[in-house]
Amino acid sequence: MKKFLKATVRGIQFVTVLTPTLEDDIAAKYWPHLTRDPAKERCYDRETYFREALGDAVEIFGADFVPGMRRSALLLLKPDGLVAGKLRPTSTFLQDHGFRVVLAKEVFLGGHRWREMWRYQLTTATLDRLAVNECFLTAGPSLLLLLRHDAEDTLPATVRLAGLKGSADPLSRAPGTLRGALGQHNRVLSYVHAADEPADLIRELGVLSDALERRSVLARLAADESGPQGEEELAQALWRHGGAGRDLCSSSALTRVTRQVRSCAPGGPSALGPWTRLLDQMESMAQGARIDWRALRRDLEATKVQVDDWDLAALGADFTVHDEPEFSKTLGGPDLEAWSRAASAD
Repeated sequence: MKKFLKATVRGIQFVTVLTPTLEDDIAAKYWPHLTRDPAKERCYDRETYFREALGDAVEIFGADFVPGMRRSALLLLKPDGLVAGKLRPTSTFLQDHGFRVVLAKEVFLGGHRWREMWRYQLTTATLDRLAVNECFLTAGPSLLLLLRHDAEDTLPATVRLAGLKGSADPLSRAPGTLRGALGQHNRVLSYVHAADEPADLIRELGVLSDALERRSVLARLAADESGPQGEEELAQALWRHGGAGRDLCSSSALTRVTRQVRSCAPGGPSALGPWTRLLDQMESMAQGARIDWRALRRDLEATKVQVDDWDLAALGADFTVHDEPEFSKTLGGPDLEAWSRAASAD
């Protein structure tokens, strides 16, 4: 698609024909295959993570870029998913639905990485929710799974997996979903994340890997046969993280934290201040009320009460206000109907 630059100098109009760049060609040729969300296209179009990863993907996949993106998917088991022992049932679910593991690799979400991963979804988050995220998303490794779905399907593998993943809200989750099978019981400790569309897979590889790593994993995805390497990496991950896991139920966490606070609390006037607030917070949670989680953590630090970070995260996941209702997410989930309509039109 040609672009023109028009300028008028002393009453004379000059028209310059701009030579299309590779990025111009990509925008015209590939966007319909990457997302059905115009807002996402606007957000990603000039974003560095997306642009760099897209350039690598187009170069490495070559003429196979569109079909390669259609058969590729990304699933991330977050630290809560690994700690809770959800890797084994997740791998079984993926296999049962025709997904093969091409790569299994530990990644860390520390620093700004988790904020960049969910930049466009956290625009509604309260400060408490962001603090809880920092607590558990940086508590250990996540496991990146790159997947292939080679069966004939009208939907890209990313879109198919996003639908199978299920809603983060247990109350609105359809039966037969991955999160339902994993027993996820609140919106924050959701165990797994999946790239919603091909555009998200590309962007998230840009966030989660540097240039050399990204090109290496894209080459693995682009290969005609994934070979045994991905399955071997998954087997190693199952050996490390495939146990039963720990209970992240908030009621159990509340029992343990309350016991610890009460056992450490001094009597008499010295029990005022942070100790009083801590005991009041414990009572509020016992009655199902929302709390100020950041204040709770500050009081625990002030009183030097040692509690398990996963217990603290479980309390934050269930007993805080998650969203500021006057704001909305910049980007939502995939539009499955739009993809289905596009497939019917093709």
